[in-house]
Amino acid sequence: KGGQLAVQGTTTISHKKGTLEYTATEHEAAAKVFNTVSTPKGREYALVLSDGTKVWLNSASSVRYPVMFMSRERIVEMSGEAYFEVAAQRNTTGEKIPFTVRVKHDDGSIEEVHVLGTHFNINAYDDEPGSSVTLLEGSVEIAKPGSKSVTITPGQQALIGNGISVNKDADLEAVMAWKNGRFLFRKANIQTVMRQAARWYDIEVNYPGKIPADILSGGLSKNINLSEFLKILEYSEINATIHDKIVDIKPAEPGN
Repeated sequence: KGGQLAVQGTTTISHKKGTLEYTATEHEAAAKVFNTVSTPKGREYALVLSDGTKVWLNSASSVRYPVMFMSRERIVEMSGEAYFEVAAQRNTTGEKIPFTVRVKHDDGSIEEVHVLGTHFNINAYDDEPGSSVTLLEGSVEIAKPGSKSVTITPGQQALIGNGISVNKDADLEAVMAWKNGRFLFRKANIQTVMRQAARWYDIEVNYPGKIPADILSGGLSKNINLSEFLKILEYSEINATIHDKIVDIKPAEPGN
């Protein structure tokens, strides 16, 4: 439903045009109260935090945040994939209040992105080979225990695995496709493609036998249904069959 949903302390929580919005009437909370928003597979959501920061969550993702930020720091935690537009904020003495996104993985590992008023995307799904932070505007610093921190500039992407490396020419269109309602693949293998499909269509993917070696490029709307998505794969000599919510992927038989 729309309108005001709740009041927590001095923060009002409202639902406006598909977005959850937090409005704080004071700048300091007597005690920290946290909320978590989690999206299931096949759903996306957006929210505005009490400092004006905007967050878009991809499917199977979550963000945990205080309903009101303290005057000396702003820290949120996330998993999955999210796009942030961080609002600049200063304390009573005019100093910028830092903003940190802390990524927590199922294996207990932690990565942090330190922000100076900026727009960026974080992909940190546990089923991906590693995490990535892609910067569209501003400046961010990426930190990981045991690795030297890295600062990236707009158009760059930090790739986080055992260490941190930088792709200086990130494909911003492909990174932001999910937020714009699209799938977009650039020379992707079938497993990369189907990891995205599994999160969006809420399916399990199996590879009985040999995994197709096809390399796929192309884009399509996320509004198409699963059967249409799988039909498109078949043009690349990939055989896809579905039973219940399980999709089997195999190379097409010769002549088919």
